[in-house]
Amino acid sequence: MKERILKSFASVSIKRPFLVILAFLIVICAAIYSAQNIRYEFAHSTYFSKDDPFYQQYTLYQKDFEVSTENAFIFIKADNVFSKECLEYMYKLSSSLREINYVSSVVSPADIVKRVKGDISESASENREIILKYAPNLVPKSTLGLIIVHVSTEDSKKIDMIAQEIERKIKFIPKPPGVHSAQPTGTVILWHQIKGAINEKCQANFGSLNNYNGFSSILYI
Repeated sequence: MKERILKSFASVSIKRPFLVILAFLIVICAAIYSAQNIRYEFAHSTYFSKDDPFYQQYTLYQKDFEVSTENAFIFIKADNVFSKECLEYMYKLSSSLREINYVSSVVSPADIVKRVKGDISESASENREIILKYAPNLVPKSTLGLIIVHVSTEDSKKIDMIAQEIERKIKFIPKPPGVHSAQPTGTVILWHQIKGAINEKCQANFGSLNNYNGFSSILYI
């Protein structure tokens, strides 16, 4: 039975190769169209029952501490993250990030200094003392600072939009001398990068099919 089917398919492929290519292209187009309608769920409720003790404890933690299941992190590399110039840059970037829809809060070393002192000091040692006292995890070392972006949505399309806005704002705000880079990461950014890579791969594969030597002949079948 299987041999007859394979022989029949081989016969059609030899006699009508362009029909086989056309059918293959139709399947690919249908798959790409269907992929665009796939909805990815990030919510923990997708994987846990509402009666599950872990899920109940998790939702209470979210409510009490106003944390999000999805976050973005921006690593700031600089000569000295405690310097006034670097902290002022982080404060500008943090303030701009708060303007993004569905960003619930942003925390940076500059915000800590502002809250404690009211302004950013000219003295890097004074800024260092405040940050290491109240938020040491935001500065693992003197050349590396961390900005945390809390997100209030789990919708995949909105998360993708947030990631794009974060990247745009990082490019838009100029870095002062001594600040070398601002590198976004975290689940929000990772999802955006994976989605972009998948789209590029699909476009590349479809483009290679269009460049097939016999593709133009399909139009004349």
